[in-house]
Amino acid sequence: MSCNKTTRKLTHHTNSLQPFLTTNTSVSTLSDLSLWSPRSVAISIFFFTSRMAGDQVTLLDLWASPFGMRVRIALAEKAVKYEYSEQDLWNKGALLLQMNPVHKRIPVLVHDGKPICESLIIVQYIDEVWKDKAPLLPSDPYERAQSRFWADFVDKKLHIFKKEWPKVNTGR
Repeated sequence: MSCNKTTRKLTHHTNSLQPFLTTNTSVSTLSDLSLWSPRSVAISIFFFTSRMAGDQVTLLDLWASPFGMRVRIALAEKAVKYEYSEQDLWNKGALLLQMNPVHKRIPVLVHDGKPICESLIIVQYIDEVWKDKAPLLPSDPYERAQSRFWADFVDKKLHIFKKEWPKVNTGR
């Protein structure tokens, strides 16, 4: 790939990252990257690599989160390779705040630069996107309903645990 093609490709991807620039100028060459703040560079590199890689999967999570555990189990069952990004919930980073601006909490699955929030929704998404692997739920409607019942039961039990967890951890 020639330098001009690389610069055009970088320009194409970085122009969509305009909100992360420290100034309101557009990025047109590699030398314009000096206009970026350190935090915006990290976010931009993430988005640039995710758009270039094809099937880039990142999980924003906290090791102790039972909701994140649900997502990690689903990813493991489907044998999906992903990057794990441990989040500091006392000092929420720009990536978490941008990927989940509504609830500002974990887990968040970022697939090819697109965020999916809320653990049950993420698990459903994983099951739908990676269909070539074994399904997470049984094919029989009754058995699926039973699986959903027990998932709901666990959620309600975890809700009690969640109340005990400090409010700063849940993002509320």
